[in-house]
Amino acid sequence: MKIGINNFLLLIGLLCFNLVVSAQISVDKTTYSVEKLIKEVLITGTIEISNIKFTGSAEAVGYFSGGDVSNFFLSGIVLATGDVENAIGPNSSGALHTAFGSGSDADLSKLVAGRYTTDAAVLEFDFVPQADSIQFYYIFGSEEYPEYVDAGYNDVFAFFLSGKNPAGGEYENMNIALIPETSIVVSIDNINHLRNTLFYQDNENGKSIEYDGFTKPLIAQAKVVKGQKYHIKIAICDVGDERYDSGVFLKATSFYGGSSLEYENTCYGAETNFTLSNPESIDSCKWDFDDKDSGDKNYSNLLNPTHIFSAPDTYEITIITYSGGIADTINQTITIEGKIINLGDDISLSEGQTIELDAGEGGSDYLWSSGETTQKITVNKDGKYAVKVTYPDGCIGEDEIIVQSKQCDCCLLALIFGILMTLTSLILFLICKKKYCDE
Repeated sequence: MKIGINNFLLLIGLLCFNLVVSAQISVDKTTYSVEKLIKEVLITGTIEISNIKFTGSAEAVGYFSGGDVSNFFLSGIVLATGDVENAIGPNSSGALHTAFGSGSDADLSKLVAGRYTTDAAVLEFDFVPQADSIQFYYIFGSEEYPEYVDAGYNDVFAFFLSGKNPAGGEYENMNIALIPETSIVVSIDNINHLRNTLFYQDNENGKSIEYDGFTKPLIAQAKVVKGQKYHIKIAICDVGDERYDSGVFLKATSFYGGSSLEYENTCYGAETNFTLSNPESIDSCKWDFDDKDSGDKNYSNLLNPTHIFSAPDTYEITIITYSGGIADTINQTITIEGKIINLGDDISLSEGQTIELDAGEGGSDYLWSSGETTQKITVNKDGKYAVKVTYPDGCIGEDEIIVQSKQCDCCLLALIFGILMTLTSLILFLICKKKYCDE
């Protein structure tokens, strides 16, 4: 059978695509320290991080990448109750596990009171957000799916948040790993093939991940107070026994604690360029430049817009960003420097008359189209006179004016008619000359 070149290329493309989407995840336990995993992998936006701490086996935390992009993250952090390399696909076992005997965690144990807990892996740090909310994306997977649903072996994980509650009081180890639009914690018994199936993915014969099942990507989020210090504790452990590993995957650059605004060129008359610090984490945004005189141009939906302000002044910029359904408001005061140069309206000169043109005070350099470099110049000729003024802050102002001699054509016409026709026309000529030529 002959295959045409186009069909051959299509076949190769499909094979390559199949290899890409069916690739196993890879796990790296050595390249990134725990501090780098937080600061260089997880965090995005303007957020201050400190007091990073990990408790558990060094084999229980690492960096992952690759996998099926249709139902998983491209990269991020993996935290597990066993060796994180056990998460690497394909799904060839129903009971893969590593027992570390690394102990339990008191906060996790409270969630499953009276149950035996072990092999805890705990990642925690302090942070200061620059937004009124925080969020990050995660996936929970386990070898206990599906056979141990409701069987008492409910490996537990949580994201404990502590700090000031903007609604009043304090968050005290509040678990923000919740099923969307509910107060129900994410767990094997709460998301599976029997209940909340919308958020569950069966992984039987899966190529990328070993775990027998896992949740679809979920979002952990909470309202916070901008500028306040918070503590978050990301923890997971075995419950009931050391067998059947579970893991939680945190999406890279998804821990969002606010964006900051940067801008360039604050000179009047020029484009001011605006940039948000982490546009890759923002779904959409709305800008208000506080410049009502600019009409419809006062608003923008671009991530990195430009704006020409209508006058030198101080403006209060407002940006509302949307990320994962969370709205965050950024306010930024900006001063547009420079002066409005006004040489006045175009003028007419009588014969022999001169006029002084003044570009205004405050400039460090002046340059006229006639070659002068002073603030003021005197002119007595027709022409267009332009000036460019450079100010100490580097801003530039420009203006121009047209100077022309007064036209007495009407007077000449009146004179002709005055000579050739009537005394009345002569009188009109004298009036015209007095008004337009002698002033």
